[in-house]
Amino acid sequence: MAVAGTLSVTGTLTGHPEGTRLVAISWTITAGKSAVTVGLASGANTISVLSGTTLVFIIPPPANTETITFKGVTGDTGRQISKTKPTILAWETGSDFFLLTSGAIADAEIYFV
Repeated sequence: MAVAGTLSVTGTLTGHPEGTRLVAISWTITAGKSAVTVGLASGANTISVLSGTTLVFIIPPPANTETITFKGVTGDTGRQISKTKPTILAWETGSDFFLLTSGAIADAEIYFV
């Protein structure tokens, strides 16, 4: 399903050496794809990047306790991402990736735009 619109992430940082800082990031989406709620199995889960997309949001359930490692090609040791907080990744051209989990995770959300 094609989607269009604007995605925004905003917030305020306090206690910064330069004082309070506003963080405001937005992306204009003209012809993205939408997302799925998935169950991730224990071990390696292949995530197929949807054609034409340049962003992915990986949102684990808030009560998740299993580790999640983002990996590229075979042999990549990966990078552990948050168990409970969203991860946003952007690329110029996307290719499939893996989410390696220490156990099954029900109801994770993956948005491609």
